[in-house]
Amino acid sequence: MNTSFDPAPLLISRSLATALLRLYDYPDPRRPGRMIPGYDRPHALRTARMCVAVATRLGHPPARVATFQVACLLPARAILPIPRSDTLTGMR
Repeated sequence: MNTSFDPAPLLISRSLATALLRLYDYPDPRRPGRMIPGYDRPHALRTARMCVAVATRLGHPPARVATFQVACLLPARAILPIPRSDTLTGMR
């Protein structure tokens, strides 16, 4: 009998998680129309699942824990503005 208990489940729908993880993909500057797959997806997913385990253990309500999980799946560039490359080099 296989009774597996997942202490760090994915609380949000798989389709929402997939959509959020797609935000890690980045447009290829050398090939318009192509995307570079995000390399940090597995880490983000592990972090989001770990967040559920910790927040649940700390007693946060389920709705808040699900919100935490969404926040963990967002890449920094979805939250913080990314400077344009021409401002980094000083060229306009």
